[in-house]
Amino acid sequence: MKIKKVDLIVTVCLALLALVVAVFMNGKINSLEHENIAKEFSKGTNFAQITLFIPESAEYTVDKVMYFRYNLEKKLTEKSISPENDGARLYVDAFSCYKDMTLKSEKRQSNVKAMLVGGDYAIFHKQFRGLANVTNDINRDRILISESTAWQLYGGYSLYDFSVYNGDKTYYISGVFEDPEEKESKEFYGDKSAVLIDIETEKNQSITCYEILLVNPIKDFATGIVKECLEIPKDTYLMVENSSRFSVSNILRGIPELIKTDKPLPNGVNITCEEIIARNTEKQLSLMMLIFMIFAVYPLLRVLILVFKLIKLIKQLLNKYVFEKIREKFSYS
Repeated sequence: MKIKKVDLIVTVCLALLALVVAVFMNGKINSLEHENIAKEFSKGTNFAQITLFIPESAEYTVDKVMYFRYNLEKKLTEKSISPENDGARLYVDAFSCYKDMTLKSEKRQSNVKAMLVGGDYAIFHKQFRGLANVTNDINRDRILISESTAWQLYGGYSLYDFSVYNGDKTYYISGVFEDPEEKESKEFYGDKSAVLIDIETEKNQSITCYEILLVNPIKDFATGIVKECLEIPKDTYLMVENSSRFSVSNILRGIPELIKTDKPLPNGVNITCEEIIARNTEKQLSLMMLIFMIFAVYPLLRVLILVFKLIKLIKQLLNKYVFEKIREKFSYS
């Protein structure tokens, strides 16, 4: 009896530990805002969130994005994919690149890493929601700056319509956003602070990150159609499907990768801080999945043994109280 008690205590403790790890994993996945945009956007229709990291040498400009959209809409029409509701969208996209700049006010200056953006960037980057959309301004001269940039340039944060200068260009501040707090983001920006401007102000800049939320009625539909429309050599860019990267199967596949070095990126491809965070999280989740499996294996075996014994007992009871009586009834008739 003592052995059974100890066995029960061990089983329950291991099961509780496995449950704690599972809950922590789920919380970790849900905490990544950038990787969960498809869930938020879908509202009953299945969407895939895809990010493309493109080398600067591909010279993937705004004009090429417009042509990609044209091809995409044509393909969707060919495949008879249309919105279920009036006003619904089949896709939403955003594109960006980064450029080092020196911004100046009348008396001070700040070295910044500028994120040049186009499309519906605020859908993919929540820190910019609630702030002015700099891509909507017809003069193409609006800028959002981080708190650290605001402090370096003006020593304050209420700076709407204040001017900042980059060479002979003048920008007008439309809002101030919080500095990123994640370790990976701080490493990404280094000693520079962050600002955000319309990519149309730097027309010759090559887009290095393209993000899209695309209707995905069947598995791999969205990734397949994006590849068809992209017109960039297949092995020169990196494609990530954010909306499925933290599925159980993908996390399990990441376990053998824990003891391997990271796969090299295609030549000239640079990933964003959001992607760096997501990649680090993938490793953490694979490690946690391994720990979960170690904790869960014994309770699972005990449950299987219990189920097997229960089935055996049910069979015995059926034989004794049902099948035996049926046999007796037929033997008397």
